[in-house]
Amino acid sequence: MSASSLRRAIAALLTLAVMSTLAACSAASSTETASTTPIVSADCRSLFALPADESAPKVAIVSDDTASAGHMMLTGAAEKAVATASRANGTVSVLSIDGANAQPDWLARSSALNDSRLAADTSRHQRIVQLAPQCVSQLMATGRPKQKGSDVLGALQLAAHQLNGSGTLIAYTDGLANSGLLDFSKQQFGADPADIVSALAAIGQLPPLKGIAVSITGIGQVSGAPLNQKIVSWFVSVYKELCRQSGAASCSVSSGPTLDSTVRTGLPADAALPLPVFSAPVVDGKACVLTIGSAALFGGNSAVLGSAADVALDSIVDRMKNGTPTAEVDGYTTTFGDPGFNTQLSTERAQAVVSRLVQLGLKQSQLVAVGKGGSDPVAQPDHDANGPIESAASQNRRVEVRITGLAKCA
Repeated sequence: MSASSLRRAIAALLTLAVMSTLAACSAASSTETASTTPIVSADCRSLFALPADESAPKVAIVSDDTASAGHMMLTGAAEKAVATASRANGTVSVLSIDGANAQPDWLARSSALNDSRLAADTSRHQRIVQLAPQCVSQLMATGRPKQKGSDVLGALQLAAHQLNGSGTLIAYTDGLANSGLLDFSKQQFGADPADIVSALAAIGQLPPLKGIAVSITGIGQVSGAPLNQKIVSWFVSVYKELCRQSGAASCSVSSGPTLDSTVRTGLPADAALPLPVFSAPVVDGKACVLTIGSAALFGGNSAVLGSAADVALDSIVDRMKNGTPTAEVDGYTTTFGDPGFNTQLSTERAQAVVSRLVQLGLKQSQLVAVGKGGSDPVAQPDHDANGPIESAASQNRRVEVRITGLAKCA
């Protein structure tokens, strides 16, 4: 990472400046509307109220219940981690991710996962071990953010401080942070994860993960339409790098799935990130058309290709390197803004793509660049009186590569 790019990243960041029995313990309701709220059973509340053994194994869970993520539920390895801690009379801390300028909500803080007065070989102790994960899942379901957005980094920092250098941190999140110091709405898709995390390190904002086993799951598992796998893979790589530079004892980052069928209403808005769109090839007459969202290639209002552009362009080279196919590379922008600027930007972007395709091995004679500005939008409206409607605008910011002369379009 160059000194100048690190300084720019730092500057951007700084502007953001027991119970008698647990037999009745049951899972949280699978549906939630405005008139119903998840509850924690009386037996689970009794468990969490028991005296905690601070020297026993510790588990901290970060739960993402923001609007983009839906409801995240305890699954798989996390259930085993909670059960293991319960078996050793450990503790659990659970906090819910919140939005801009809001502290994550502690749902539990160093709460008991078993009755340390019981012998480990008693049936009651063993029954609590089996049911403790259900109690934690119930608790997770009660989280409700208060502010717009998702400050994932802020929650990870608090959870790591709570563990204080030992234990297990489990984060259930879609990873699409759009507030706080790690704000992906201010990052170009495909930017080097090391650069993003190094900028956080330079201002002392890495979570203190040294000595902690970290598991982050649910990356890219958003409510609504699924994300393209290329996008998910990039988010996964950023969080892996965050673990690495933060010195985690171990780190697992995966895409899930962790969403359940809960329907949640009345949550604060969680603005969509300007993520790139990758479309499958489409046959249009004699042409095979590949559409790449501009966010996969360029920064905002820029015609300079980003470091991850080749991820998208390699597939075009692979299709055109054999035989004599030709392609028209069309640049498009949103429908709003100055038409002259949009036409110029779209032309420069199309030319940048052509130049890079030649560098990657295609012939100049195979390619032609055309800037079409805001003409022929694929999604409307892409703006209103309040500004861009990002879900539509991100589709209109695109490059279409119309290839002719291919044996097949696949």
